[in-house]
Amino acid sequence: MSKFVQVGAEVGLILPPEALDWLGAKLGDELAASITPTGLKLSMRNAAGGTKSILASPVRG
Repeated sequence: MSKFVQVGAEVGLILPPEALDWLGAKLGDELAASITPTGLKLSMRNAAGGTKSILASPVRG
């Protein structure tokens, strides 16, 4: 059975693991996706040159 990750309770985006490589490739330089020991990390560069990250933990149930 596949494990899924949920990106933020408000966003409600659920991705199968095979979608992560595709997502990382499509996001390019401005947005990046990576898998960390605690879940999926999405990072976005802002206009000031800084980054903002969201960490999504695996859905348990």
